[in-house]
Amino acid sequence: MARHVVEDYLAALYVLTADRRPVISARLGEYLAVSPPTVAETLKRLQADGYIVFGPRREIILTPAGRAVGEAVVRRHCLIERWLTDLLGLDWVAAHEEADHLEHLLTPRLEERLFGLLGQPTTCPHGNPIPGRGRPLAWATVPLDRVPEGQEVVID
Repeated sequence: MARHVVEDYLAALYVLTADRRPVISARLGEYLAVSPPTVAETLKRLQADGYIVFGPRREIILTPAGRAVGEAVVRRHCLIERWLTDLLGLDWVAAHEEADHLEHLLTPRLEERLFGLLGQPTTCPHGNPIPGRGRPLAWATVPLDRVPEGQEVVID
């Protein structure tokens, strides 16, 4: 299986588990826009490689190794988006599309240099936290009736 496929799945699982809701194969397939048979086959491989385990209700759980890879891919993606928007002037949509390709090519050395060049950002262009360096990816989920009037929120 191609490395970029493994990385895409683990990054998706990393993002989907940030809201602490169980991730099942249907939710993962919908997120990735991939057919159920493809998801099932890929999950078998990820399990065999030690990146995931299945819980008692068939929920997908990242192992420490799977979480580490997923976090690294999401971090690279966010840093690339920040570089493309802040320094190269791309819009958010174009930056996201380009980052989807480049995230698989960025080496740890280039990631560190990019992080420094960008002034060690803590958020991506969309305002989401950049994971890594001990900072987990965590979006706050708050009921709308508890959000102060006038405060900006993202509804997902």
